[in-house]
Amino acid sequence: MKKILALVTVFALLTLCFCAAAAFAADDAAAAEDEEEAPVYGPLGFVYNEVSFGILDEAEPVMEAIGEADDLFVSASCAYQGDDYIYYYDGLELTVNEIDGVSYVTGITLVDDMIETPQGVAIGMDIEEALALMAEIEDEALTMEENRGVYSFQYGPALLMIQANEDGEITAIQYTAVTEED
Repeated sequence: MKKILALVTVFALLTLCFCAAAAFAADDAAAAEDEEEAPVYGPLGFVYNEVSFGILDEAEPVMEAIGEADDLFVSASCAYQGDDYIYYYDGLELTVNEIDGVSYVTGITLVDDMIETPQGVAIGMDIEEALALMAEIEDEALTMEENRGVYSFQYGPALLMIQANEDGEITAIQYTAVTEED
């Protein structure tokens, strides 16, 4: 009887150990899945029609969420194999490219002053005001450089370019994916 009780106790302890190990494995798998699904654009995400998305997000769910485009332009791509698909929305152009058989958002261009970045940067704004807003982003992985009036902010493969004219007025805002050629 003592041997049976000892075997039952050992079996119960092993079951608890296996359950705990399975729970830790499930937690690790969930954490790994969250990491894989974490956006690669970090603080350089974008919001349009209350939909958050960014560079290298899968295009289909993004476009489904933000609604039907007003127009579409297709041209041969300079940066990717195949074509660029440029979808026109109110105040916004969305560039989509196919990479390894999946369509991804590879460009977001603001086309008027009615649309702004999540930080509040908009076309027509003074570049110094925009730089102050961008400086509020607290992320060491975000880099910034300036070249001839173009301010480039990079986070991983996402690049936000803000162009200002000689008077310091922002004339263009574009998010793009950093390609191997960049």
